[in-house]
Amino acid sequence: MGHEPWKITYSSDEFNKLYEFAIKLIKKEKAYVCHMTGEEITENKKLKQKQKPSPWRNRPIAESLFEFERMRKGYYAEGEATLRLKMDITHDNPNLWDIVGYRVIYKAHPHAGDRWCIYPTYDFTHCIIDSLEDITHSLCTMEFETRRESYYWLLDELEIFKPNVWEYGRLNIKNNVLSKRKLKYLVMSKTVRGWDDPRLLTINGLRRRGYTAEGINSFCEAMGVSRAMVAWASYERLELCGRQALTKISPRRMVVTDPLKMVIKNMDEKACVSVKCQDFPDSLGIKTNKKFTVPLSKVCYIERKDFKPSANSNFFGMTVGKTVRLLHAFNVTCTGFDKDSKGEPSTVYCTIDLDNKTRVKKGFLHWVSSPPGKSPVKVTVNIYDKLFLVERPGEGDVDYLTQLNPNSLKVMNEAIAFAEMGEVKTGEHYQFERLGYFYVDPDTKPGKPVFNRTMALGASKKKG
Repeated sequence: MGHEPWKITYSSDEFNKLYEFAIKLIKKEKAYVCHMTGEEITENKKLKQKQKPSPWRNRPIAESLFEFERMRKGYYAEGEATLRLKMDITHDNPNLWDIVGYRVIYKAHPHAGDRWCIYPTYDFTHCIIDSLEDITHSLCTMEFETRRESYYWLLDELEIFKPNVWEYGRLNIKNNVLSKRKLKYLVMSKTVRGWDDPRLLTINGLRRRGYTAEGINSFCEAMGVSRAMVAWASYERLELCGRQALTKISPRRMVVTDPLKMVIKNMDEKACVSVKCQDFPDSLGIKTNKKFTVPLSKVCYIERKDFKPSANSNFFGMTVGKTVRLLHAFNVTCTGFDKDSKGEPSTVYCTIDLDNKTRVKKGFLHWVSSPPGKSPVKVTVNIYDKLFLVERPGEGDVDYLTQLNPNSLKVMNEAIAFAEMGEVKTGEHYQFERLGYFYVDPDTKPGKPVFNRTMALGASKKKG
């Protein structure tokens, strides 16, 4: 995200201190070992302020200390004993109904290993770690607002520093999910390829799609902070901020994703014309604007969607008898085409005007040529779209999994580019002219580039 942390810490670094604080609470009669099961606690809390106190709520201090030590030494199975905080079961706030502070869990910790078999809960750990690390302001989303009282209760009882707590609205982005529970299911069920799937809005997913820290930070700044429980932003707003960050760092290149062969009839088989190109338009004012040439030969390829045998005036592509401009190059006029066995166009034939005598106002087509001895390189292009068909997946009683977009990923395995594109490196950004912004995926291998579409160039209307 472009930020340099002062220090990276883990709550597990303070497990010893957390355990000592638990002992302190027991000695103050503010915590006790309880043997109610999770189901029993849940059922009891349904009675709200009329719930019955735990049978072990008033057990002697020495007994709770003894039982807590037995928990630590592994005498109890998971769920047989917990350490609960002795708060106020008659309070209006459910987060003061003797919440659980420690549980028995027989699972190695990612950082602490297998040294512990009892682990502090989030509600116990969060506030204490904030205090120990001298956090001045603890920021969380609005659904945690009711936890503020339990946050301060625990710090008051331990008589340690109390940070300020600020709650703000949770930001959601339409046509996607940000819930950790839902994201985890999508990953574990292999609905997506992993936590870095470019369709997910995880940091790793956004990075693999090609978003930059500048673009994400710009989006967050544009959205601002709200006290609304949930703020919804359009996916297009995210794309806009991402596009603005990419335009000056993405060299322009021509790539054809769905090739249709084009033969220029009035060019010699061995002829090759050098066409001048550059990384960025002059209007962007990029100082290091590399200029280069690409070869134009008798055989070229255009996008299949850019040709129709016949079309109305709203179609700006190529049709028989119509003159269009090859991007950065010359005018060509279509004279005919061949069909394959399925009746689909297989080759189009054109004549070229190297003097560009006809002015073309609309109809500029990107292309890739196949000059003698230098064939274009085949590339894989992943076209990503919104992960869900609806703006707010799972709203109401609808299963969000039924609203997944079956076309959220389209893999173009037959795409081609000029031979030099076979040397791209993972992490590079490009703008494929007329197609969008693309990022070189980590799956790229020498001579076998893989590109992820970050976003299209902008909103467009279908022509023809």
